[in-house]
Amino acid sequence: MSPRTLARAVHNAVRRPARTTQMLLDRRSWAGIAWFLRDGRSRQSADDERPITSRSYRSYDAYVAHQRSKLALLDLSEYDRTFRVALADRLAEESWSGLSVLCLAARLGTEVKAFHDVGAFAVGIDLNPGDENPWVLPGDFHRLVFPDRCVDAAYCNALDHALDLDRTVDEIRRVLKPGGRLVVEAQQGTADVAFDAWAATAWNRIDDLVKAVESRGLTLLRRRGITEPWAGEQLVFVTPV
Repeated sequence: MSPRTLARAVHNAVRRPARTTQMLLDRRSWAGIAWFLRDGRSRQSADDERPITSRSYRSYDAYVAHQRSKLALLDLSEYDRTFRVALADRLAEESWSGLSVLCLAARLGTEVKAFHDVGAFAVGIDLNPGDENPWVLPGDFHRLVFPDRCVDAAYCNALDHALDLDRTVDEIRRVLKPGGRLVVEAQQGTADVAFDAWAATAWNRIDDLVKAVESRGLTLLRRRGITEPWAGEQLVFVTPV
């Protein structure tokens, strides 16, 4: 675990003791701590020669334990409040009324709520949606349990958490209707920012991510910069009609 991530965890522990007690009683927290102690340095930054890189995990179960620990170890309540407003404002620039949207790696369901705010019918999936989460179902975006061509759009701001980026994008394309949209919000690449503590995949630059997604049969429709919840870009892809 990086010094920055550790400092953030300690700060949250002091500020919210009840939340800290809950964390210490959650076995997913301990699984995550064990992963960081044993394998926390198993990462590679992307560069010009390797524009997309992935962590090396001992097993798929180790990957799952690492990803599940984020919600258990971090307090995302402030993120939930501020990101919901920022995303809803971005989405409100076009019509989502009545459209079905699948939100991937949705954690607390912040993006699901934002899509509801603009009139969409949305549901999320996550490896660890937490307890009693009405917005998000347990699920793995490498193996979506949804039929082909069943949703109008998909949203993901966590493609850096995919262990197999190609497989994840293939699954998203499979469940999208013809002409369906994939909205990706992506942090800047490792050429500009540090590799995230929970990221499983890194790109050198966002252009490298665009190329990777388009190589799976989607087409970039538009892109723009964003500043919330971090500096990056919103990328909108479409599937063939």
